Amino acid sequence: MADVYLAIAHGPSGVRKLVVVKCMRAGSEIDGALAQMFLDEGRLAALLSHANVVHTYEVGHGDDGSYIVMEYLHGQALSAIQRAAKPLAPRVSARIVADALAGLHYVHELRDLDGTPLAIVHRDLSPPNLFVTHDGVVKLVDFGIAKTAIATRASTEAGIVKGKLAYMAPEQTTSGVVDRRADIYAMGVVLWELLAARRLVEDLSPVSIVRHTLHGSTPLVSTVRAEVDPALDRIVERALRRAPEERYSTALEMREDLEQFLAQGPAIGAKQLGQLMATHFSAQREQRERQIQSWVAAFPPQPALELAAGSELAVAGEASGLAPLAERLSAPLPEEPRSRLAPPQSQQRFGRGALIAGALLLAVTGFAFLANHDRSSNHVEAAELATTAAIATRVTDSTPSPLEVVAHPSLVADPGPEPSAAQPNSAQSSGVAPSAKSSVQRRPFPSPKGTRVPEVAPPRLATPPTPTAEFGQTSQPKAKATPQLEHNPYLH
Repeated sequence: MADVYLAIAHGPSGVRKLVVVKCMRAGSEIDGALAQMFLDEGRLAALLSHANVVHTYEVGHGDDGSYIVMEYLHGQALSAIQRAAKPLAPRVSARIVADALAGLHYVHELRDLDGTPLAIVHRDLSPPNLFVTHDGVVKLVDFGIAKTAIATRASTEAGIVKGKLAYMAPEQTTSGVVDRRADIYAMGVVLWELLAARRLVEDLSPVSIVRHTLHGSTPLVSTVRAEVDPALDRIVERALRRAPEERYSTALEMREDLEQFLAQGPAIGAKQLGQLMATHFSAQREQRERQIQSWVAAFPPQPALELAAGSELAVAGEASGLAPLAERLSAPLPEEPRSRLAPPQSQQRFGRGALIAGALLLAVTGFAFLANHDRSSNHVEAAELATTAAIATRVTDSTPSPLEVVAHPSLVADPGPEPSAAQPNSAQSSGVAPSAKSSVQRRPFPSPKGTRVPEVAPPRLATPPTPTAEFGQTSQPKAKATPQLEHNPYLH
């Protein structure tokens, strides 16, 4: 359901790293079950972190579909080692399986981030999915059909058998209900074949494999290969029992038995496995390294960009055991525009400087506006006070004069015929206070509050009146009784 590519991951400051990119094949995402399986594998692989389990860097979805970015393992699959180094020494076979069981036990015991046990079952343990690097490190790979306690419909659908028949436990081929002991059975088959240097079931037809798994008998390894220690016979026989409860309950138990066997002889570990790899695969290693060097030379280092590992991938080329490269991935990486090559920190500093300068300019502008506004208000207020004071002085002056502001029939605001002598007598006799509107003509002047202050206009006298005591006695009270003048705030 997927293709595997060797790729170059570009990181910050020109860092480059060889990675493996697993991409869904074109058209596979149309099948919802396959797409769900691929995403489940990515989510599960992202949680795994163990020395004997392949490491996953990134899981994502791009324009070309879903992908998983994993570490590049420079070595060989166990199936290739079986063919090249056939037969393997029994102690070497025991070391490879013991290291693989260490990673398998970690996977079985893995919990989710919230502490929930995941109860993972690999379900596809076989020589192609066990890897040995040139440094002698054993790795578990390919969790594509792994079963978990929180699996989706795609990985728990009834009636579907997943895995390789030759390595399936009896319960896996019938009911399909499996737990970690199904993986222990598969590791027992792998160890048997490594020790015996042949397949457990010679006839690889599905019918023959299922019949042997359910009803056949498994011979002791020592009967096939005499130099095998009986202690290994007992370990393999227990792992291959048909009843799950009769097998090892955990991968750790099986590994401890293998470690006890290995402790009885010369030490064997990653160093010895590395020597084995150098003996049988030194030529292939040199050829692979030359291929990688030529591919890397075709892709010069990119400019220093702030990129996450695996976010910029340039395909390195075709490699032995890897799927051929697609044309869409073989083109060189496009050059980045100059605007993107600018360091992000410089752009941030420039933006902060522009914001600070704008804020200062705005503050200066506001201060200048307020200062001008206060100065204008002070000038207008001073002018209003001066005008009002002059008006009040003229209105409240008690000296008899022809310009005295009193309710007099000869003082009128509008031109017209002269009033009769009876009119002022009737006004005085009725006791009505004279209004300023009848004797004062208003003239508008600018005011910021929109108020209008009255201004005395020169009266038109028909006949100069004779000054009497009444003018001097009543001019001040009448000015105070005028409502417009009484409520004028500038007089107070």
